[in-house]
Amino acid sequence: MKKSKSASLGRLFSGLLLSAFLVIGCEPPVSGDVEENKTLTLKQRINNAKSGETIDLGKEEISITEGDSYTVDKSLTIVNGAAKNATFIVTADGVLFKNVADVERIIAGEELGDGDLSIRNCYEIDYLHVNGGGKNSIHIASTEIGELKVSKKDVRIVLETDEEGEKTAKVNTAIIEEDCKLEGADGLSFGTVQIEDPEVEVNTEKAEISDYKLKL
Repeated sequence: MKKSKSASLGRLFSGLLLSAFLVIGCEPPVSGDVEENKTLTLKQRINNAKSGETIDLGKEEISITEGDSYTVDKSLTIVNGAAKNATFIVTADGVLFKNVADVERIIAGEELGDGDLSIRNCYEIDYLHVNGGGKNSIHIASTEIGELKVSKKDVRIVLETDEEGEKTAKVNTAIIEEDCKLEGADGLSFGTVQIEDPEVEVNTEKAEISDYKLKL
């Protein structure tokens, strides 16, 4: 009787030990109800996007970091959301920002060449630096730009009406470092235009200017 009980205890111990090794060596089963986390950062979303895509900040699961910087190196449309004081460096032709708010900087990079950049129905755009673009390049509609700086020669910046014909585009201050063309529909103003060099020529034939300043 004692021998039989001892053998049973031994088998039980061996079974428990074997079970422990199996549990340690195997991954726990994944329930079919557990969903994979699909949230991307805005930087990942931009980097993974294909040319021609629209990134909808209001509908997609995207996390946005305060004050982050993004390089837009393909033709993308970014719409519908607050960018949390972001900086966007645009190096590709055909980029459009629409219904985007809370942007610290948009930079048209040198790599843009003679390409186009459009900013439409956007809000709280603090600074636009034009260091790329050509003779039909930078389009601003229904958007107020705090400060515009033009560092690319022979670029054209135009203030346009929106799809409904509303004339609400405006630049508060423009700092001009190179020859350029400022153009706008009637009633749209570039505010104060400051010329950084007396040799710089600015074509303002179709632009409304509140004040001119020449840096001596």
